[in-house]
Amino acid sequence: MGFAGAEALREAVRGSVLVPGDPEYDQECAGFQAGDRHRPDVLVVADGPDDVRAAVDAARRYRLPVAVQATGHGLGEAARGGVLVSTRRMAGIRIDAEARTAWVEAGVRAGDLVAEAARHGLAPVNGSAPGVGVVSYTLGGGVGLLGRRFGYAADRVRRIDLVTGDGRPRRVTADSDPELFWGLRGGGGGLGVVTGMEIGLVPVAGIYGGQLVFDGARHAD
Repeated sequence: MGFAGAEALREAVRGSVLVPGDPEYDQECAGFQAGDRHRPDVLVVADGPDDVRAAVDAARRYRLPVAVQATGHGLGEAARGGVLVSTRRMAGIRIDAEARTAWVEAGVRAGDLVAEAARHGLAPVNGSAPGVGVVSYTLGGGVGLLGRRFGYAADRVRRIDLVTGDGRPRRVTADSDPELFWGLRGGGGGLGVVTGMEIGLVPVAGIYGGQLVFDGARHAD
């Protein structure tokens, strides 16, 4: 039995609404972690915050759980049934070089943000993998290459836009809702579907990196 609200949801969103059996369903459910895949009752590939809100409203109406995927790097447990919101198409970036901030939509990947910020001599407190989603990385705390000097990525968050479980779009800052803001920065998600985030950038003109590899046969040394 398919998702009863699929047609109404298709009329409500600009992005794609897919159910099992649709030609693009398997491809859109796939993420970086290939060992297991989400198998939702309905997948909403969102084009923007309004699509996310429509997906959450549908889940609430039909009493279904909601899962979110940007790149699929942090897949803990694959969704079986329910509504999956894919944010990968939400890839907008705005840099304010004077304020040293970046606004990123929920599907932005680290490599794209690094490239945009570098044009201004700035950088996010990113990790080492360019394909990881900026928002999901930051929601998990964000311990990266620049962490020893600049701290956690979550500490650089200025504002978070999200849709909470009641279907309300929220704009959250340390002043507007300190408890929710605190929980979102490092809590790993679960408090709503984040649609965008403003983060502070740091001045970085260049970075040198590498690794030391030792012969395993000399482990005793």
